[in-house]
Amino acid sequence: MLFKTFFLVLIFTNVNAQINTLKLNSSSLGIGFYNSSAESNRIGLGINFDISVKGKNNIYSIYAGRAYLININEFIKEILEFNFTYGKEVYLNNFIVAEGHIGVGYTSHKASNTETHSAVGIPIRLKLYVKFGKHFSMGVNPNININTFERVLSGHLIFQHHF
Repeated sequence: MLFKTFFLVLIFTNVNAQINTLKLNSSSLGIGFYNSSAESNRIGLGINFDISVKGKNNIYSIYAGRAYLININEFIKEILEFNFTYGKEVYLNNFIVAEGHIGVGYTSHKASNTETHSAVGIPIRLKLYVKFGKHFSMGVNPNININTFERVLSGHLIFQHHF
């Protein structure tokens, strides 16, 4: 019992130390297109938002997106996704930065006149942006969400604020 208690205290202390080193990193808003593997001939419009914290060289992000795939005369599908991702950043030079992220998330697909399908997915994201000063950057954000229902592709123009 003493060993288990010591082990739990050691784990808690280590996790608490890591949490204390996390600092608010950035938030971004993206506007762009969505496409799903089931609706390959239709592209929809969507938005995404993320907020991230940074600890040492690691980036932890909460990411949400919403899109509507539409036809000329009718609503086709609504896609929602909420993801938690882990990533790294690489400075390509003094003002161009690339971030790669992978994680786990929830995705929901609701088509017109049908039921809602939900699935756990694996989001893979890339951000490539140009920094304009210390607090603002602009770039592109291609994403793929691989899940058990259907694959979702998206690409966004992002506006990012750095804290």
